[in-house]
Amino acid sequence: MNYNENQQPGGNASYYRMPDPYKKAQGFATASMVLGILAFVSVFSMTVVPAFIFGSLAVILGILSRGNLKALQGRALAGIIVGGCALVINLLLCIFSFYVVFSDPEIARQYWDMINQTYTQMWGMSLSDILKSYGFDAALPH
Repeated sequence: MNYNENQQPGGNASYYRMPDPYKKAQGFATASMVLGILAFVSVFSMTVVPAFIFGSLAVILGILSRGNLKALQGRALAGIIVGGCALVINLLLCIFSFYVVFSDPEIARQYWDMINQTYTQMWGMSLSDILKSYGFDAALPH
């Protein structure tokens, strides 16, 4: 039997081609870069949760894009760097925000008053009362 170089025994060669791992890696790398950019934009829009989600996914997909390849693609590396920077900046902003809120006693008191008012409006009891009902010592600043 004589087979063309494009044909394998039993049928058309297109049915027997293995999937290209480079294409899958390319998709993960692109997704990593896009999520990294979204994470970075989310940091500066002062939204905490999306920046953590997008940044984490950017880093994970960037690492997964390597697969069996020897090196990371440029887009994957960009996604890892930008997503990682967004995670670090977001974490630093969270730490700074908590420091600002809870280092000044007046701001901390206003914060806990707002929390208690919210709980009172929603459930008819302040957070302190709810914690006391569960047996916790509610030593919240007043």
